[in-house]
Amino acid sequence: MQEAYGYEKDRFEQTCEKCGSLFSVSCPGQKGHEEREEYYCPVCSQEFTCRASNFPRVTLIKQGDKKWQK
Repeated sequence: MQEAYGYEKDRFEQTCEKCGSLFSVSCPGQKGHEEREEYYCPVCSQEFTCRASNFPRVTLIKQGDKKWQK
């Protein structure tokens, strides 16, 4: 019997188009459980999506300097 274990499917850095902040995204994976998951810029809450088994982990690297309003 094969057990399902979670793993880190993908890790990448992304720049938010709205505020210019740079953040890293870690997408968890688990065979048979990947769906479209939303994640958000940690500064301005701009929504992004990826394929993952659960909510992606987002870590701010550098706050952007673009002007934006909530």
